[in-house]
Amino acid sequence: MSRPHALNFSNRNLRNCSFRGQNLNRADFSGSDLRGCDFSKAQLMEANFERVKTGQTVQQTLMWFMFTVTIGWLVGDTLSRLIFGVVGQSPEDEAWPFVLMLHGVLGMAATSAGICAVRGDRTKAGRMPELLTSTAIGALLGFFYVGSLTDNNPKLAMAGSAIAAGLTVVARLRWHNRLMAIAIATTGVVATYGFAFLLGTTAIACLSGQVWGIGLLLGLLSILYVGLTIEAIGLVLKSIRCAVGTSFRGANLTHAKFDGARLRNADFSGAVGFWER
Repeated sequence: MSRPHALNFSNRNLRNCSFRGQNLNRADFSGSDLRGCDFSKAQLMEANFERVKTGQTVQQTLMWFMFTVTIGWLVGDTLSRLIFGVVGQSPEDEAWPFVLMLHGVLGMAATSAGICAVRGDRTKAGRMPELLTSTAIGALLGFFYVGSLTDNNPKLAMAGSAIAAGLTVVARLRWHNRLMAIAIATTGVVATYGFAFLLGTTAIACLSGQVWGIGLLLGLLSILYVGLTIEAIGLVLKSIRCAVGTSFRGANLTHAKFDGARLRNADFSGAVGFWER
């Protein structure tokens, strides 16, 4: 018995099509280009996916790059304002405790991001540095924006920092998707570069004041974090390359056939009756 014509999608260019939640039992997609397609929560019992091609489309890749640029610009603008706001401060200045706080929190974010970039693993232990990076950046964002809205009230700025850090922890623990991973990797690039710049300016100030030991140490650390920045950029690119292109999330794939399929960047999480190759 042949399939109804309406369910014959064989040998077609179906890139970026959405079949989300549709009833496509026994549909024939054999030989089709399914890059960028969304089959989330679709009924695909006995569907034929032989020789299909899954993965990302150029449109999806460009969207990811636009997303990373936007996140990088927003976080980078905030960190640059904070960093330039403390340049030239000395221990005698009233704002010195906040200078130390910026060094400590940004240093934690940059170090955690560097560990993520070097290790590059997605295990439970490997996600801990991601959590530290996102929490530290969230704290700095909360400190800056609440402080800006309250005429630089230090108590309210600190409260905003704590609340933003807490919300960031909740968001990171709740959502473990690729969008969150790319966002954190992008903030990691900004954090490592920002900390390298902060260490570099502090090193120059120390060397100018003939504090040679501390100046040289901070200079070497600045170079180290420049290297970690390069590694962090590589992690962002890797995260984009590994992002989902074709989604079968939560679909019913009971007895579906994938013989000869080229499955790349496909998400089968939560799929029922998972396929057998």
